Amino acid sequence: MAMISRDMVQALLENPSEENRERSVMQLTEVFKARAAKGRAATMLEEVIRIFAHDAAVRVRKAVSEQLQHDPLLPQDVAVSLAHDVDDVAIPILRFSRALSDDDLAEIVAKEGQTKLFAIANRENLCEDLSDALIDRGDAITVGALLSNQTSAPSEDGLIKAVDRFGEDDRVGKPLANRSELPYTVMTRMIAVVSDHVLKELSSRQDLPSDLAEDIVKQAEERVFVQMSRENKDPTKLVDDLHEMGRLTPNLAMRALLCGDISFFETAVSKLSNLRLDTVRSLCFDAGALGVSELCAKIKAPPALERVLQCGVATYNSIRAEGGVFDQNRFQARMIERILTDFENLGDNLEANDVDSLIGRLRSVG
Repeated sequence: MAMISRDMVQALLENPSEENRERSVMQLTEVFKARAAKGRAATMLEEVIRIFAHDAAVRVRKAVSEQLQHDPLLPQDVAVSLAHDVDDVAIPILRFSRALSDDDLAEIVAKEGQTKLFAIANRENLCEDLSDALIDRGDAITVGALLSNQTSAPSEDGLIKAVDRFGEDDRVGKPLANRSELPYTVMTRMIAVVSDHVLKELSSRQDLPSDLAEDIVKQAEERVFVQMSRENKDPTKLVDDLHEMGRLTPNLAMRALLCGDISFFETAVSKLSNLRLDTVRSLCFDAGALGVSELCAKIKAPPALERVLQCGVATYNSIRAEGGVFDQNRFQARMIERILTDFENLGDNLEANDVDSLIGRLRSVG
């Protein structure tokens, strides 16, 4: 059993170097963990540890942190002091110490940097408030660690925010897809945002509802079809093939419009409505809102989709009226701004050309 000896004290008095102070910490913390000191001696030992926790040398404070990171009786004030210290000192305490309360941790999450947030994200049994706070303030690495931690407890709103902030980043999307429990609303939001690789993982979930499984297939197909259209100047053959396969839908036409692929959009609407291409162009871009409404009725578009198409067509017309070469990025940025104004419940933290996220949100309110 390790005990405090006169020789230990004498050596420290004669040579109080960083190395000797660190060695003393190692010995004293062993006594503390063994509960070998009793009564007044235990109180004195705690005070000595408290002094070492404020030592001028990082290596000494780090030794206190590493030695006592798992100790359930570490005094809370010592744990809080170490947790607010430099990263090398703080990380063991933030990762493991139960001496820190949820309020202590919340203060650190609100003020400290990502290295400390990452350590907290890996703690066992994180409560809902802390989990959501980490999603609010964490970067993709921190949020990914939180979602990989199956003992964390983010709320449904917190998970949706994780998708909205980092859904396209596989460091977040992959652990999110592998959460043991995932609300239907979150899975719905993910489908239009995450990468094809993450979609594959999401589709393998045993609890995935059949309608969402079908949506995953449709969303993946839509992305591919729009990309194929961009690679071909004339989309007529592609539209004909998709129609013959039963894959040409109003949603696909919407995605094309939101991506700025006007040629594919009007060709697809022409096929779906069984109207001549010049008639579609006239109704879309010359007849105003009434013309778009007439087209939506012919292609049997739901009300929410009609609102999106109205916004997209109006945005295209306003840019066309300004003259010059059509710029896809400018179109997408202005269109997203317009749609967010029209759909007030979509939130406002979208990137300027974040079409996939926008489609995911539109589907969730449509």
